[in-house]
Amino acid sequence: MKAKLFAAFLILVVNTVFAADFEVIIDGKTHLFSEGIEQNVDTKSGQQVSITVATTKTKKFQEHGISFRYPSEMKLSQESFFGLKQITLEATDSSLFMVQIFPSSTSAKQVEQDLIAGFRKEFSSFGATFPANSTTKCPRFIGGQVRSGVKLSFSLGPLAHETEVYTMSQNGKTLALVFQHAIEDREQVQQRFAVIAESFK
Repeated sequence: MKAKLFAAFLILVVNTVFAADFEVIIDGKTHLFSEGIEQNVDTKSGQQVSITVATTKTKKFQEHGISFRYPSEMKLSQESFFGLKQITLEATDSSLFMVQIFPSSTSAKQVEQDLIAGFRKEFSSFGATFPANSTTKCPRFIGGQVRSGVKLSFSLGPLAHETEVYTMSQNGKTLALVFQHAIEDREQVQQRFAVIAESFK
């Protein structure tokens, strides 16, 4: 956060909220900020301060016709195989984000079905168990709009996991975005995923 602060001026809490906005409590009053937009705030003492809120500790990926920001603690890797490109982000917990880039002739719906079937087969080989209704529709705010995807729920030993798959056509390519995590890591994982998804172009 970049801000010009007076001595009596106190920011008590900063929380990231939906759609990349920030909720900031200043002198007991809640203010909403959009990232990078300067805003004037009146304090209880009658002084006015100018504040700009920005996320910190992020890096930018920009290749293959796509771009997004991601938390710097996540490790990025790339590989290409069978004509598709794959970018993967991983953290020390269960956070995993993956984007696969296919030629435009590839059906987005077919990619979605193939990925869900592939994940189910792979996790089963590790001893995963699946609930009766293991796949459900799920929404996520990606690149300025709400996208509909498919969520696969499963457990590996005592740990419950979720894998979300979103497919779309963009800039002459078919994209598949995968968000995966263990339920016990949900709080920190969702903050990371929001940075990636909301900045995705």
